[in-house]
Amino acid sequence: MKLWRCNLTAFAPESNLYMVANGIDIYVYQPTFPNQAASHERLALIIRTPVTSLDLKGTIDPNTPHSINRIAVEFLGQEEIAIVVCDDGDAIGYRVVDIQREIDQRQGEGLSRIDPILNPAKLRVLLHRNVGLSAWGIAVHREARLIAISANTHNVTVFAFALTPHSGARTSTWFAEADDADFPHPRQRDHVITLHGTHNIPSVSFNNTGTDKSGRWLYSSAIDGRTQLWDLHSPQVPVKTFEIGRCAGTDSQLEAPRQCSCLDSRSVPHAAWATLVLDPTCFHDASSYKEAFGTREDFKIPTTIADISCSRSAYTTLACVSLEPPSVQLPGTYDIESSEQDGVLMYSPSIVLGESSEDSGTGMAYSDVDEATNNDGSDNETEHSDDDAIEVDGVDAAPAVITPSANSALQTPMEFEDDESDESDLSPNEWLVEFPSDVTSTTTIYPFAGGSVPVAPQTKRWYFQASPGHEGLNLLQNDPIIIVTKEEIALLQPYRTYPIIAFHNPIFNNTFNPFMQDPNRHCFVEQIMELGIFIVASPGGKAGVFRLTKLEDEGVNQPLYSFRMDYLLGLPERLDGIALAPVQDPPVGENEPNEEDGRTRNRKWRFLMYYHDHKILSYEFSRRTLDRAPSLEDLVV
Repeated sequence: MKLWRCNLTAFAPESNLYMVANGIDIYVYQPTFPNQAASHERLALIIRTPVTSLDLKGTIDPNTPHSINRIAVEFLGQEEIAIVVCDDGDAIGYRVVDIQREIDQRQGEGLSRIDPILNPAKLRVLLHRNVGLSAWGIAVHREARLIAISANTHNVTVFAFALTPHSGARTSTWFAEADDADFPHPRQRDHVITLHGTHNIPSVSFNNTGTDKSGRWLYSSAIDGRTQLWDLHSPQVPVKTFEIGRCAGTDSQLEAPRQCSCLDSRSVPHAAWATLVLDPTCFHDASSYKEAFGTREDFKIPTTIADISCSRSAYTTLACVSLEPPSVQLPGTYDIESSEQDGVLMYSPSIVLGESSEDSGTGMAYSDVDEATNNDGSDNETEHSDDDAIEVDGVDAAPAVITPSANSALQTPMEFEDDESDESDLSPNEWLVEFPSDVTSTTTIYPFAGGSVPVAPQTKRWYFQASPGHEGLNLLQNDPIIIVTKEEIALLQPYRTYPIIAFHNPIFNNTFNPFMQDPNRHCFVEQIMELGIFIVASPGGKAGVFRLTKLEDEGVNQPLYSFRMDYLLGLPERLDGIALAPVQDPPVGENEPNEEDGRTRNRKWRFLMYYHDHKILSYEFSRRTLDRAPSLEDLVV
């Protein structure tokens, strides 16, 4: 698996195909029910991706320029499509039905395990186009039949397929620049639209909530920290630009700093990595700030930026971090399936989360973890509504307990001295890290910069700038949006600019490896609209599960939209990809779940985390509904 990529795994739920991008190939697995095992025995196909030209150069991988940066499976109209983007700028799309047809044919001929490599010329492509430089972002608008690809050219290329019954596979020769006579209507032929940004763009996103059926609006997230809203009907310049984050150089909360003075400025700490457009009907009702944010009862919401980072445990001091393999203690009982042939290790835990202790002896909610691990002795108890509780089946949501090795030299806090201080007493596997004893929501801790040099803590202050103007989103979008940066998550309200609900370092690990750069970069982002949750993960190995909430705001006719962190999943190891899909149907003949204990049947979701050592963690998400009249959150339309 290649390092420094965005997301190298994806699910094709209708076909029950789990796709893993490995170098220039796509490994296609058929996971088992119910533990989602994807071992070598479940490998169904390997797709060798074609290239547009043999002389293309790579940006981050000169030795393998065609290596895949991201893979995604989305719906284009009624069809599932799989798209990969590569370091040489190639974007390749397939119909999943064609992939499934090839799998069925090979299995019928007994070729699946004999000759897994597929000739690129044999599998028809839906899209094969080069966008100039290393490609990263993928977005698909289902109803409008649009595909957007972003690249290090600082541009976004939008492919608009003809709205005719004869639109089929496309190559670079089929697309033409959009013209006023045919785009946006009647779109009798295919078009390509180019949006000119300001920096490398790792992510793009459409509004698929149903409020933008024509696919007119597109968000782009750039490394320079700018989230831009584009109007594809007038694509010359962005309609709006948002910048939000925390910087040591902030002078005014209402203006982005002109120059970053953060100690880790070389690692672009304010980069924007994703934007989510949210469906307002998917938010869970809350009755208090405590329930909505996960904060204390006496939390006071500011008029501008509401920092709810205090809802997670505070980290105090850590004297020394051992880099030797740690002792990892995970609650629960595991049925582990492993294959020595391919090194794939599947964790299929038999514990259930999201229930009360009376229902399950092993379940632990995120709020319980906070109370158990909070070092300042404060009561961090939060409220959970049983009516709309989210169940999680999988590894315990509590962070793994990491125990430094026995030969760690330092057991007490140690202050940094000047550059001439003697550190010869340390072994190569030990690293000095100092933490302040009074960590607050405005303090950012940098145990290392650039992956190797420890630096002192630095105070950062929030900023938000929307240009042009501060009139909010009401003239453009009626849906709240979430902006995900390298270190922050921020929810912007529709109809008004403030308050912005923000959270910094939500999946911050208190185990650090100087040889794993930027472990908390929020480059893995997914959402499940029907459950009202979204997930943010980092290459550091952890994934936060966030619940969307809303409550009536006094004096305002519109609700206050927010979110809270409910679970922390995963292990502190290198993570290469995450994937979401509804749980597949059980094999014919197996019993299906019954309606009992006041619960109604509802669709469960599976969540797989793929680690660099080919270990896979599998979870299930579902909504628990009590025996009562269904509410808005209980209905899926």
